[in-house]
Amino acid sequence: MITQPEHTYESGPPVPYRSPDAILRIDDNKLSDLVEDFFADKTAATQRAYRRDLKDFAEFLKVDSVDDAAKAFLGHGQGTANWRALKYRQHLVSRKLAPATTNRRLASLRSLVNFSTQVGLIPWDLSVKSVKHQKYRDTFGPGKEVVLKMFAAVREYPSPRKERDTVLLKLIYLLGLRRSEIAGLQLHDYDPGRKLLAVLGKGRSEKEILKISSGMIVSINEWIEKRGSEPGPLLNRLTVAGHTRNSMSPNGVYEIIKKIGRGIGVNVRPHGFRHTAITELCEEASKRGKTFKDVQDFARHKSPAVTLLYWDRAHSNQGEMSELLEEAIAVS
Repeated sequence: MITQPEHTYESGPPVPYRSPDAILRIDDNKLSDLVEDFFADKTAATQRAYRRDLKDFAEFLKVDSVDDAAKAFLGHGQGTANWRALKYRQHLVSRKLAPATTNRRLASLRSLVNFSTQVGLIPWDLSVKSVKHQKYRDTFGPGKEVVLKMFAAVREYPSPRKERDTVLLKLIYLLGLRRSEIAGLQLHDYDPGRKLLAVLGKGRSEKEILKISSGMIVSINEWIEKRGSEPGPLLNRLTVAGHTRNSMSPNGVYEIIKKIGRGIGVNVRPHGFRHTAITELCEEASKRGKTFKDVQDFARHKSPAVTLLYWDRAHSNQGEMSELLEEAIAVS
């Protein structure tokens, strides 16, 4: 009887014996182009996230690059791929990463496998499941009072930082933009005559046209007077002396918001700032006869279930019910 040789950790799990002719052979040239083709149609933000996740997987496999990880992962059949994904999941859990982080990294592997299936490189899917967790989203953010204090603090900044950071805060709070969307804005995306701003939204390949308020136009125009009218990023980094230089990265947006928050003694993230905007809008919408759909359109959530989290919590009576219970048992 022919038996399979003993397998090591590196070579994969034991599998039933099959003749060499029965094993799928993958063209090395196709594997070499796979990763770049996989990234080709994705946004810059998605590319960064997937590269980061696949780099972590490469380090787990102890190979030199993401390309090598793809070859090791896909080149030995479905059984070995599932086994390595399962060991990777166990590895991520052992590192005590947040479930959302673990599941995002597993999702990156699934996406790579799905793409490889679509282009005919492999005929199978990955069956390793995500870890279970209860998804939590802080929909409240730092709150309206903190937002007002941050706007007030920025008004005291020296020019041109005052003008730039005022626009930055308004883009997040009044338009609900994400930091990657702000970093991607170019001067030609701004149309003050028609009160429009073209934004490349999260996960989108074409820009969305958003209407902007008269007050925001005033702020953007004041910034452009300091920035200059030359083509390039709408918001720039600033030198210590206040001169504009280079484009602002998503991390640059993050650090500016953190710095403004630290200046008033609070810890604030750009997405938390956006959370407060959406939450406040949920509370105001009902008073003004606006609907749940209006809030979803503002937030540009693809799934109404995400907007519903904000809507339900903004209209929840949970706090009032807790007060009633406290009064009933007279606990101070």
